[in-house]
Amino acid sequence: MIDARRDELIARRQQSIAALKRWVGPRAEAPLEGNAPNWPIVHDALAHALHRHPELAIFDPKAQVLDAEVAEARADKKPDWALELAYQKRGSQFGDMATVQVSFDLPVFAATRQDPKIAARLAEREGLDAEREAMMREHASMLEADLAEYQRLDKAVKRQREVLLPLAGEKVNLALADWRGGKGELVNLVMARRERVDAELMAIALEGERKKVAARLHYAYGEPTLSGEKQ
Repeated sequence: MIDARRDELIARRQQSIAALKRWVGPRAEAPLEGNAPNWPIVHDALAHALHRHPELAIFDPKAQVLDAEVAEARADKKPDWALELAYQKRGSQFGDMATVQVSFDLPVFAATRQDPKIAARLAEREGLDAEREAMMREHASMLEADLAEYQRLDKAVKRQREVLLPLAGEKVNLALADWRGGKGELVNLVMARRERVDAELMAIALEGERKKVAARLHYAYGEPTLSGEKQ
């Protein structure tokens, strides 16, 4: 059983390295150094930063483009005029000449030309706002789900390390004492040690899942300046 569990973990490690090579190349096989970042996960701070999610941030430049197009369409509806001054120095047999030219651009048929254009741009702007609001609600729901999962995993990690692991250790100590005193069987000691190993592996697995959720929350909504801070 122990050998089978070890082979399974080695296979999973190799699979993870193979998947990581897709993103970082040969560096995926480099030995791990240091500890994984422990980002602060605070509900209010992450909810306040919801708009920074990459899928939501792209709406800002789109909105700016549409606002500029709306302003341009409205400007086309306003009368415009231009003044042009020119001075020509001609030959000695002719006198110099100065000209003044005034031109007017009067928008005509606004109801069939400028107004529909303005209405179309405003409709696009309203559609973009509606799309952004829908995506905002979707990501707000995803954020709440991730936060709930993080809290569940955080409690599970604490329970595993503070309650279940110590209990598994005590069970091993009792089984060892019984075996040494001739009151217990070796199989009970082996089973107790196996249960402790399983409890340790479970704690590691839960901690890994918790850090994965924390990383997802941090990179989607967190402040970049929080990368090196501790909880």
